[in-house]
Amino acid sequence: ILREAEGLDYTFHRAFDLCPNAFEALDSIVSAGFTHVLTSGGGKSAAESSDRIQAMVEYVRGAVQIIAAGGIRSHNVAEVVSKSGVNSIHFGPRVVAPNSEPNSGWTVLDAKEVRATIRNSGLVPAIR
Repeated sequence: ILREAEGLDYTFHRAFDLCPNAFEALDSIVSAGFTHVLTSGGGKSAAESSDRIQAMVEYVRGAVQIIAAGGIRSHNVAEVVSKSGVNSIHFGPRVVAPNSEPNSGWTVLDAKEVRATIRNSGLVPAIR
């Protein structure tokens, strides 16, 4: 797949967080040609695993971009960015969709929280 999509950026999904040896997996991901890795650092959230994310950032030394993900919100984004050393985050705060049926599961992005998270991150916004 990577060969057929030559010239594009490739992100390895958070399935990475289930790898028993993250650093071995990073070597394989880089060798395969991925350009980004989406990770919570193997924990429940990027905030609780920011030290591990930092170790990953240092390990790859720019060979692949580590993107912090999982539980990132306006109240913790600055700490995640600062402690982990990432320059990219992935987040998607959701709220129950207006006018949806109770317990329907329909959600929408919380625009107010998106703006606050971007503002508090200190990062330059980019939409992918």
